[in-house]
Amino acid sequence: MSSSGIKLLARLRCKLMSVQFATIPLAHSYPDLPGLVRQIEAWGFEMVGVPDAHWLWPDCYVTLTQCALNSQRLRMGTFVTNPLTRHPAVTAGAIASINELSDGRAFLGIGTGDSAVYNVGLKAARLAEFREALEAIKGFYTGETRFQGKTVRQVWVQRPVPVYVCAEGPKTLQLAGELADGVIVGSGLSPAVVQDAYNRIEAGAKAAGRKLDDLDIWFFAKTNMAETTQAAVDEIRMALAASANHAFRRTLEGKRIPAELWEPIEKLKAAYRPHEHELLGAERFHARMVDELGLKDYLAERFAIVGTPQDCLDQVERAAEAGVKKIFLGPLTGDPAQVLRTFAQEIMPRFQ
Repeated sequence: MSSSGIKLLARLRCKLMSVQFATIPLAHSYPDLPGLVRQIEAWGFEMVGVPDAHWLWPDCYVTLTQCALNSQRLRMGTFVTNPLTRHPAVTAGAIASINELSDGRAFLGIGTGDSAVYNVGLKAARLAEFREALEAIKGFYTGETRFQGKTVRQVWVQRPVPVYVCAEGPKTLQLAGELADGVIVGSGLSPAVVQDAYNRIEAGAKAAGRKLDDLDIWFFAKTNMAETTQAAVDEIRMALAASANHAFRRTLEGKRIPAELWEPIEKLKAAYRPHEHELLGAERFHARMVDELGLKDYLAERFAIVGTPQDCLDQVERAAEAGVKKIFLGPLTGDPAQVLRTFAQEIMPRFQ
């Protein structure tokens, strides 16, 4: 078969693998945000998620207001908030406000907490605490709920906001399957990890009398494109370190990590600096750590869609073959809009 015939078959194969995409609207400045949101919608992305990290980015609900006012179709939500830096009832009311402003297009993305929590001197919520917060948020939309032994009421919200749990560990994935409307999986995109995530979410869903198909499941991937694979990976080493620190935070048990990498990953976790979380720069501490510990290739393969456009196409195809149908892109780069533009023009049409 000719090379053109092989390429045609590859394109047809991709089109048989339908994949939806979401992303984070990271603008260089606030005046750039409305235009970026409009572009993201025009490029065909399904959702945008806004980080709730007070020390690193502007307030998420102000940003979500701009997303609502500058789009007609996009869904939008926190990506992700936590149950500690804001009271769950305050969070539930805030995202309900965005839901009304956007005519029902909002979702609440929530996890146990990462840099936003550690940078105010707290620790991530334990599983029992997280469960209590999730139940309180969902109960808030019925008009009355309980949290930490106290009754919480509201009288204005008419429609519940879907709750999406951001989960990496086995127990949190199962809790998401039990309680959430959707899941944003942060444990990686390698085939064995994808299958493990589905199995654990399904176990939680079954425990609650539900099916896996009842949940909207997305997989998160750090994202970058460049003319060479090495350049693309090198720029986001700090983001790869962040993914490892969060996904492997409490224990390495049950997380499908090769035994020979346990020691370097433990060293990365022990040395991680929350105040430098995901800050760009080739010479920054976390970027250097990834190289020094020999983790760059493994973390890129597991947690990222990164490289040349062809690399990224191949990686999306591999994820789709593993059963991934929805991918949340995190373009934590120096030029996120350009990465998204290239992705929309060269990758997304192959899967839609």
